[in-house]
Amino acid sequence: MAANTGTMCLTEPQIPATNIGQPQQPDDMEPIEAQVANELGQEKQQDAPNEPEIAFFERYLSVWVLLCMIVGGLIGYYAPQVADVLAKAEFAQINGVVAALLWIMIFPMLVQIDFTSIVAVRKTPGAIILTSAVNFLVAPFTMYGLAQLFFRSFYTSVIPDEELRDSYIAGLIILAGAPCTAMVFVWSTLMGGDGAYTLVQVVFNDLLMLFLYVPTAVLLIGASNIALPWETIILAVVLFLVVPLMISAGIRSVVVRNYGEKFLQDRVVAPCAPLTKAGLLAMLVLIFIFQGKQIGNKLLDIVLLAVPIVIQVVVTFGITYVFGYFTCMPHSRLGPAALIATSNFFELAVAVAISAYGVDSGAALATVVGVLVEVPVMLALVKFCNRMKPRLDAKCTGCDVNCARSRDMGELLVAKLSPEGPVRQRQQHQQGEA
Repeated sequence: MAANTGTMCLTEPQIPATNIGQPQQPDDMEPIEAQVANELGQEKQQDAPNEPEIAFFERYLSVWVLLCMIVGGLIGYYAPQVADVLAKAEFAQINGVVAALLWIMIFPMLVQIDFTSIVAVRKTPGAIILTSAVNFLVAPFTMYGLAQLFFRSFYTSVIPDEELRDSYIAGLIILAGAPCTAMVFVWSTLMGGDGAYTLVQVVFNDLLMLFLYVPTAVLLIGASNIALPWETIILAVVLFLVVPLMISAGIRSVVVRNYGEKFLQDRVVAPCAPLTKAGLLAMLVLIFIFQGKQIGNKLLDIVLLAVPIVIQVVVTFGITYVFGYFTCMPHSRLGPAALIATSNFFELAVAVAISAYGVDSGAALATVVGVLVEVPVMLALVKFCNRMKPRLDAKCTGCDVNCARSRDMGELLVAKLSPEGPVRQRQQHQQGEA
C-alpha cells in the first residue's frame, strides 16, 4: 500500500490519491507539507533566539557617544591648546593618534575573521549577494542623492556656508560607502541570526570593500564637484583597513595553527575586546576636542545631518528586507543581511573623513553623527525583524511547499518524457499491486 501511495503521489502531485467526493485521509493528504513543516520545526528550534540581551555598553552606546561629544567639546572650548598639541602628531595628512585609536578599535574584530569560511555557504549565497548588492550598488548612491537634495536644496538657507555644506556631503558619502563590520554581530545575536553565516557576510563585504570603497567614494564625491584628496583616501584605506586586516589574518593563522580556535577566543579576542570600546570613545573625544571651538554653533547641524542618515537607513533596510521577504529568505539570514546592508563601518568612515578633510571638518562631524544615530535606529529595526519572524517563517513554509511540489512536477515531467517512462510506470504499478 505504501508503494502504491508513493506512486500515486508521484503521478498526481497536486491531488491526493482519493476518490472524488470521498473524505481525504490526513496522513496521505499533504506529505510534502508535513515533511516541510517537520523540517522547519526542527530548524526553528535551532534558530530560535533565547531572549538574547544586548550588553550594557552596546545598549547605551548612543548615550556614551553623546557624553564623549560633550566632554570633547568642553575640552576643545576651554583648553584649545590640547587640540594644538594633538594636531602636531600628523604625517601625510593622517593624524597618528587617530591611526593608533583605529587600530585599537578594529583589531579584536578583524582577528576573528576566518576567510576560509566563505566556501561553507556557497550553496546558499542568496543573502550574501543581496547584502553586497545593496551595500555597493544602492546605499552609496541613495546617500549621494539624499545629501544633494538636503544640502544643496533644503538646507541652503539654514547653512549658508557652501564649503561647509560640501564637507557634510563628502562625509555622508564616506559614511555610506563603508558597510558594517563590528556591530552587526550584536544585531545578529539579538535576532537569533545564523552566526556563522553572518560572519561570512562580513568577510565577503570586507573583501569587496578593499576594492570598491575608494572608487565609489572618488566617483560620488567627484560627481559632487567637491575637492577630494584621493591619494590621502587611498592611503587611509590601506593604513586603516588593508594593513590591519593582513596583520590580523597573520596573527589568527599562527595562533589557531599552534594553539587552536578556543585559545584564540579566550586568550586573544576576549582580553582585547574592551579595547574596541575604549578606542571608539577615545576617538569621539578626540574629534570633538578639535571641534570644540565651533561645537556650540553646530548643534542644529547635528540634527540636520541626522535627517538624511535616518532616511537612508530606512530606505536601504526596506529594499533589502522586502526583497528577501518575497524571495523567502529565512529569518536567521535575512535579518542580519538587512542590518548589514543598513549599518556602516563608522570607525573606518571617521578615520577616512579625518584623514581627507581634517578632524575639525564637516565631513568628520557627519560621520560621527552616523555613530550617534545608528544605535537607536538599529535597535528599532531589530525589534521589527523579530516581530516579523512568525510571518516570514509562514511564508518560507509556503515557499518550501511550492518548491517541493514544483520539484515533484519536474520529476513527473521528466519521467513521462523519458523513453523508459512508460515502462517504469508499469513496473511501479505492478509492484504496488503486489
